[in-house]
Amino acid sequence: MPLMTLPEAEKRQILAALQATNWRIYGPRGAARLLGIGPEKLRYRMRKYGLKRPNATSQLPAP
Repeated sequence: MPLMTLPEAEKRQILAALQATNWRIYGPRGAARLLGIGPEKLRYRMRKYGLKRPNATSQLPAP
């Protein structure tokens, strides 16, 4: 298995934390707390890596 870059590893870790917290950033059950960083730092890194919360309608099955 090839090694990934540090930025790619960080992006995957952030995405996993966001998915585990249902994209909650702030609060005791938020992704920032899970990652051990401040919420504004998490928002900055989300912008840096182009991570955006998926639309709820995009996850619905097609009719």
